[in-house]
Amino acid sequence: MKNIWKGEDDFFHYDMFADITFNLNVEMDVNDPEGIDNYYHFGYNWFGADTDGSPTLSIGQFEYNSEPIFKEHIGVFETVMGNDEDTQFVFFSDRQFSGKTYTLHLNFSDNSFHVKSQEYDESLLVCGVNLYLTTVSKSYYNWAVYKWNVDEGITGDLSDIGLAESKWGYSNVSTGAGVVAAQSSSKYTIDLKEFLKTTLNNR
Repeated sequence: MKNIWKGEDDFFHYDMFADITFNLNVEMDVNDPEGIDNYYHFGYNWFGADTDGSPTLSIGQFEYNSEPIFKEHIGVFETVMGNDEDTQFVFFSDRQFSGKTYTLHLNFSDNSFHVKSQEYDESLLVCGVNLYLTTVSKSYYNWAVYKWNVDEGITGDLSDIGLAESKWGYSNVSTGAGVVAAQSSSKYTIDLKEFLKTTLNNR
């Protein structure tokens, strides 16, 4: 937790009026099946209370640099040129942990929870974060890497100004029109209610 402000006797006489800012550090295990090459995508979203009042959870900055495996597609040239920062590429393969378990380190900084209500009700604290780990096909992974190279990579920038060969689109379809992809997803939910309840009660 970084900071909390709680007011009980504000101008509008809310019984519950609080702002909490905090960091969220999560470790997620990826259990990789043996015998085949696997490709993954990480995603997240947040959910909040569906009640009267105005509880608001806002997820802050996802710290891309805290998990090095998200950079496995970035070559030495890109790194030397400093192009391994300020990107949100969250696909990865099992090249470094084939058939083993890998722990993702997922950090979210400067998250905030704000609530104001005429009456205190624990249901206002119902909120959290859904984490998604999706297995994707090799074709979809290759397409994602291609898109990163074109949109964010140095070689894509150089090809735009004629200093490198043009990047051609990736496709696994015989006509070259698009990508056929397969995926399956698992969801993990982080419930923040007890954390918020404890934080407010300790003030």
